[in-house]
Parts: sequence; structure tokens; C-alpha cells
Amino acid sequence: MKEIERELEEFREEVGELWEERVEKEFLRLVRKYRVRPEDALAFLRKKYLSRRLRIEGLSPGRFRGTLKVKAVEVTKKGFGGIFGDETGMIPFKSELKVPVSEGESAEISNFQVRLLNGVPAIFLDGRSKIRRCAEVCFRNPELKISELFRRKVNFRIRLSGYITSIQEISQKDSRFSFILDDGSASILSVASGKIACELAGIPLKSSEEELRKRVLGSFISAEGTLVSSSEEFLKIERAVRVSSIPLRILEEFFEVLSDERAGNEDILQRAYERRAPER
Repeated sequence: MKEIERELEEFREEVGELWEERVEKEFLRLVRKYRVRPEDALAFLRKKYLSRRLRIEGLSPGRFRGTLKVKAVEVTKKGFGGIFGDETGMIPFKSELKVPVSEGESAEISNFQVRLLNGVPAIFLDGRSKIRRCAEVCFRNPELKISELFRRKVNFRIRLSGYITSIQEISQKDSRFSFILDDGSASILSVASGKIACELAGIPLKSSEEELRKRVLGSFISAEGTLVSSSEEFLKIERAVRVSSIPLRILEEFFEVLSDERAGNEDILQRAYERRAPER
């Protein structure tokens, strides 16, 4: 009997406020009126209220009682934050307590919150949240086209690549680097830190803004970021690397899809293409 009491207590915590609103009454009715064994009644109610599997792609701000299975893609040194991932995408997380999983391990979490962190959705684990190791979770982080990003209104962390075709602002003072990223399917305003700009340029942080601009403009980069919706949608870049070897097929795709109204980017792309042309 102690075992079923423990399981009932765990289930009560998992469903939260629903327990007092309706679940407790259903449990008692099944056991007392219909003479269902407590363990069978519990199994039935678990399936009814907790069977809907959560995925990162479907998360939005709020509290989630159900279960989300994830892989710890990144975990901070102290274990109070990082990035979770599943087959649909990635999302940052913060935890009040040190998480019991290491980078690369899989976990099952429940009773957690999703809140905006610097304009980006993130998972928050508090004292009521549950997290435990579980069997291997499939983690895929496919690269998305910018046009797909707009169409699906993706609000989790994604991976994409493209050319920096225009620089809007480079401010060392404010550590802000904003630019237009174009992958041939569409373009998007992107914002990163000054540190990321220097890493892309391969020069020290104290370098001049003019030197940064000259080295970064026209670069083909691979980046991770999140779509932020404010007065104007933009991509918040969390990580980016400059791709040293530009695939010719990608350059050729650009010339195939560039329309007349976007011809202003062509000079940058042409220069990049000519630099690679001898290797064809």
C-alpha cells in the first residue's frame, strides 16, 4: 500500500492543480464506485492526463505538467543551465538546482515553466520540477532555410547558414553587431555581440569598427540563433562560425534565385564566387 501511496503523491504533483479540480474525484469514483484496483485506476488516469508527449517545437510560455524527453546538448560547468534538444529543435534552460545530467545524456523533465529569457523562450526548472535520466533521446538539429523560419514562425533555437550581405551596425561600445543574413531563400535582420563579430573576422576585440566591417562583409557563416518577435522580427545569434570553404553549389543556388529587386547583393556574391572559381 505504501508503494501506491508514493505513486499517487508523485502523480498528484505531476498534474498539479488538476488534482483538486477533477483528478482526485475521478480516482475515488473509479476505486469506490466501480471497484477498480488503485494501481489500475492510477494507470488509467496517467494515460488520460499525461500521455500527450511534449516536444520542444510545440512549447510556448506557461507551465507544463506533462513530460518532455530531451538530450542535454550543453550544460554549464556548475550545472544550473545549458541547452536541451530533441528531434524538433533546441531550447535554453535554467535551473534552481544542479541538474542530474551531464552533457550528452538524456533526461525526462516534467512540471516545468517556459518563460522568455532576453526575448527568447527558455525552460525554467524550479523546486516543483522533476528531472531524471532516461533512455537515449533522438536529437537532430537540421539546418533550416530562412524562408522556412518565417513560414513556421519557429520560436526555438535553430541552425542556419548564409552570407552577410549588408552590415547595419557595428558598435564596439555597445557590443552590438547587426547585419543582413541571406541564404538565397530569403534574408533576415540578425543581431549578435561584438565578440561574435570579432571571432568571425578573426581579429582582436579592440580592433577598429572599419576593420571589422571590411573583414566580415560578404562572409559565409554557419550560425545558431532564435527568432525574436518585437517591433521588427530579427534573428538573435548565439553562436556563429565563418565557413572557410564555401560550397560552390550554394553559391550557384544564390545566382539562380536572386531576383531583380535583390540585385544589390550580387556584387558581394560575385566576388565570393570568383574567389572560388579556380577550384571548379
